[in-house]
Amino acid sequence: MKRILAVIIFLTPWIVKAQNDKSLIADSVRAYLDSSLNIIRKHSLNTKVNWNDLRSNVYAKAIGAKRYEDVLHLYPYIFEQIDDHHGSLKFREKTYSWNKKAANPINNIIATATKKYQSVHAEKITKDIAY
Repeated sequence: MKRILAVIIFLTPWIVKAQNDKSLIADSVRAYLDSSLNIIRKHSLNTKVNWNDLRSNVYAKAIGAKRYEDVLHLYPYIFEQIDDHHGSLKFREKTYSWNKKAANPINNIIATATKKYQSVHAEKITKDIAY
């Protein structure tokens, strides 16, 4: 009996904090986040995402949200975390997405050529030579 009481006393602060954190997000907003995260997960191509951690992080960032508009800024973060620069959320005529920066900047010669000509042709002649 003393062990059970000790465990209850030990865990009470974390249980109360978890319940308080959940209650700091309006139920309708939580349902909206849940639904959208489920849809995003269902259609995600990235299989390396820890969805439980992502969901927890999103809820932590959403604390205090009372309206849908209060969590819209989280969607670029969500898409970044799952490495999806094609995904987006459209809400009231506005799009929320992650704008991934290009890993390799465009070669200046190619950029100039594509402005000057309608097409550019590149071909590999040998293993180490191309034109």
